[in-house]
Amino acid sequence: MNYFWEWIGNNDEQLYWWLAVIGLFGGGAWKMYTHFKADRSLPTTSPPQKHTGSGDNVGGDKIGGDKFTGDKIVKYSRDPQDKKTIQTYENTLEWYRKELSKRDISLEDQNRLKDQNQLIEELKGSLKTAQEIAQSGGPLAVKAQALIDRFIEAPKDPYLLTQLDDLVESYEDGPIQQLIQLYLGRGALSYYSDTQGSLDAYTRVTQLDPKHKEAYNQRGILLQRIGEIPKAEAAYRQVLELAQSQDDQRLQAGTFNNLGKLAYIRGDRRQAEKLLRNALQIFQKIENKEGIALINNNLGLLAVNSSKLEEAKTFYQKALKISKQIRNKEGIARIYQNMGTLAHKNKGLKEAETLYRKALEINKQIRNKEAIALNYHNLGILAKNREDLEEAETLYRKALEINKQIGSKNSIATNYNNLGNIAKTRRDPEKAETFYKSALPIYQKIGNKEGIATSYHNLGILAENRRDPEETRALWVLARGLYQDIGANDRVQELQSAIDSLD
Repeated sequence: MNYFWEWIGNNDEQLYWWLAVIGLFGGGAWKMYTHFKADRSLPTTSPPQKHTGSGDNVGGDKIGGDKFTGDKIVKYSRDPQDKKTIQTYENTLEWYRKELSKRDISLEDQNRLKDQNQLIEELKGSLKTAQEIAQSGGPLAVKAQALIDRFIEAPKDPYLLTQLDDLVESYEDGPIQQLIQLYLGRGALSYYSDTQGSLDAYTRVTQLDPKHKEAYNQRGILLQRIGEIPKAEAAYRQVLELAQSQDDQRLQAGTFNNLGKLAYIRGDRRQAEKLLRNALQIFQKIENKEGIALINNNLGLLAVNSSKLEEAKTFYQKALKISKQIRNKEGIARIYQNMGTLAHKNKGLKEAETLYRKALEINKQIRNKEAIALNYHNLGILAKNREDLEEAETLYRKALEINKQIGSKNSIATNYNNLGNIAKTRRDPEKAETFYKSALPIYQKIGNKEGIATSYHNLGILAENRRDPEETRALWVLARGLYQDIGANDRVQELQSAIDSLD
């Protein structure tokens, strides 16, 4: 029995492949807002602020003026001799548009492009409101104009967010719709650089307008990215309720997919499949090809995780055919990645490496950091299987570095577990234990039951190797209980046999 569990310990990447592919499940989230530069903790939730409804606090009986026309920003000045240029919104937003394009997964995908444009529209609305405040001549006009000037002249200046926060705070008693526009701009402008600030901004929008489905959706994506799974689910449930009440079928389907991903992260395969099939039914009804391909891919992942390999292959082939038809590079790369995992499962290691490298090449082209990290991760597993531990560790550390940059907590924990496996294979149990214990609290925080079980399982193997049957039993009993919770009956039986052998 010791030999059996040592083999499991050296190959346990195969026991949680769903962790390896989770970063590509559903493309991260239905909307293309998935890559962040900072790993920030969740802000403390404050009670909703009360809006007084007292109207515009900028000192005038209305916002706006004759100098505001169409999409143009007039560089307003109280000095009549100042005849500086008139800037259009398109010019003003050019930097931001380029920044989005750097992170955009596939500009050929019209759904993704639509989502990118939503961020631009949110920022545009905020700038329009700031321009109106500047033109009003009230006490906030100077602040508003300074904000616009800085955005035009130095959009990368970190102080820009401070200025926007100052204006928004000062405008809290202004008309609600204009205040919402300012907060939406704050959320959009900081989506990639200040996760906490962006989350705060969209949260405030939902307080001001409890029916703002897009703000709830943004919150769900942000919360999911920082590992606050129960809170993300609550936000998505709110999106679903609003989407259903407004008959927004595309958003309904996308939200079912996002909820399916959360169920998958928790290890609840049955619930994940139910939610994904709900999404597929809607996408087929509205003939959304990208969505159909996406859900077929995700159903393939579930099939692999349930050892239904032929079924998984069928799902992947359907997804790949559609993704090529619509030239969705993100989708093609994702499916190559997952087909590589399927080949690996079938012992086709050369085929798996070819598919992983195809995926990596595309993901580098489209700058999909989360997917690049996953490609390195899976190539690391292949290197470990051919006993090239140095190459495997290098690839795992590359994946870990990227995942820390983007704050992908679930993937960070997976990387720690795999680095622990390398250390264990090298017969360095202390280092292995350090890595496993680094993974465990992350899984616990995000509520990933299968990840927690895997960590207990691995720590139990170390305890068994140092001949500590009591600790081994305790850890494996914990793991067995979690596997029971998620319906992983095969692992329950394996662990039960191992526990019985300790007697």
